[in-house]
Amino acid sequence: MIAKITKGNRFAGVGRYLYGPGRRDRKTGLEPHINPRAIAGGHVLLDDARTWRPWVADMEWCASQRPEIARPVWHCSLRLAPGEPVLPDAQWATIAREHIEAMGLAEHPWVAVRHGDDHIHLVASRVDGRGRVWSEAYDYRRAMASMRRIEERHGLLRWTPQRKPAELATTTASERESAGRRQVEPERLRLRRAMHAAVDRAHGQGIGAWETQLRERGIMFVATTTADRRVTGYRVSLKGWVDQGKQQIWLKASQVDRRLSWTRVKPALGADQPGADRAPLTPAELAAQAFPGSVRAAAKAARQRAAGEDPPPVRRRGDPDRDPRGRAAPSR
Repeated sequence: MIAKITKGNRFAGVGRYLYGPGRRDRKTGLEPHINPRAIAGGHVLLDDARTWRPWVADMEWCASQRPEIARPVWHCSLRLAPGEPVLPDAQWATIAREHIEAMGLAEHPWVAVRHGDDHIHLVASRVDGRGRVWSEAYDYRRAMASMRRIEERHGLLRWTPQRKPAELATTTASERESAGRRQVEPERLRLRRAMHAAVDRAHGQGIGAWETQLRERGIMFVATTTADRRVTGYRVSLKGWVDQGKQQIWLKASQVDRRLSWTRVKPALGADQPGADRAPLTPAELAAQAFPGSVRAAAKAARQRAAGEDPPPVRRRGDPDRDPRGRAAPSR
């Protein structure tokens, strides 16, 4: 059994909805209301179970005693787990009374309305006939405890509807819509799966193995480092994942999945040991260490070309324009 609680300020609006025709929505799948009727209640007039105006009038009068209460309407729906048999009105009425009693609303005006096979609606006034106000503090927690007792007492299935699957929970609505139009999986979801696989394969092998696994899975990444090359995090993306302005979309690893934050991935890689959290050198950096002069000269020439200048010709030892010691010969 599951409860959904809302609060409001218009009893008449709730009454019209509960006794109205209902609606069918493609997103929520709501069914039309069938045979709306009150099956239980307390401290309200219920001479005609098929009309809402008398009990709404009683609740409105009670609420009028405390006009400073902005939300006097307490509305709670109780729904059975899928697969449960259809319960008779009498059993639902007993469940309604037990729940109202557990919530501390037995002395307040309340009514239970049924317009479907698998659920009922409870409506109560937070203000009773003497002007006393019921506290809504922790009402959802109290409702959960009440439902667990009702399930045990009536032999009902325990049911807590699952939220959106965790994989999809990491994606945004716009990402899901865009992926749906292109008939592909959302990029954030693909990143999540690939990065978790990379962590598993690189477990205990350090940052180098981790980055190798990312490359093998087609993940673009940039390590965020300190001045002494200590890794503090990663930004990741996929080739072709761009925004409307054709700019590459980058996410922090923790935005892909909280479990992929660097504070969690680092121990799994064994990079939490002293000195093990340094970013590996890139091929260019390794070349710069091995041939510092050549790399610096090439970099300088590239800067000059970018600036539109003609770099000086590179002469080697033994060139005619150099002396035997390799220095440029003076111009004549």
